[in-house]
Amino acid sequence: NPLSAGTLANLFSTHPPMQERIRRLLAIR
Repeated sequence: NPLSAGTLANLFSTHPPMQERIRRLLAIR
């Protein structure tokens, strides 16, 4: 679904950097 991909890209653009995601993953560990 191209629409889904576009939305995902938009979310990533607005969402914080990947570092934040990595930190969250590490925190869950």
